[in-house]
Amino acid sequence: MTKTLSVVSCAAVLAVSSFGVANAQSFQPAPGIFKAVGNLELYQTIDGVDCNVDATIEVNAAGQAYITSMTFSPGHPLCGTLIRPLSPPPPQLITGSPSGTDEGSININVNIQAGAGTCSGVLAPLKLYWGSKGPNRIVTDPTATVTGSPSTCYATGYLNITPVAPTTGELKM
Repeated sequence: MTKTLSVVSCAAVLAVSSFGVANAQSFQPAPGIFKAVGNLELYQTIDGVDCNVDATIEVNAAGQAYITSMTFSPGHPLCGTLIRPLSPPPPQLITGSPSGTDEGSININVNIQAGAGTCSGVLAPLKLYWGSKGPNRIVTDPTATVTGSPSTCYATGYLNITPVAPTTGELKM
């Protein structure tokens, strides 16, 4: 009886643990493809660099979200040339968890050439809004930072999110 109770208890703990982990990174609809487009002001060593950003977000069947492509274009004349995603950019994982009604806190892994330096690591804090907090968008909260070389990198702004057919609805958690 004790062995049976122990096995059932372990299974219950694993089920609860798995549920918590899946919820923390579960994006919907799954699978789905979205475009995220907007303007970000970037700063590392050059002040006031506004870049137009165009990214593709793919949600797999397990609810994990990745940025699978990203381009920077002017805005600022350095965007797309000296300031750009490093290529080839691997899929960059988005992690997060709901933090209120129709909103969630998210982090995005980035790998960016920033003139003479780089910005590489987790860009945070960011917010994802949908539903009653729409329009569907990713927003810096209020300024997102990421480790950089030779110094920390900063971003402010937002990216509007739209589904790519046949995906319908909003990107949400």
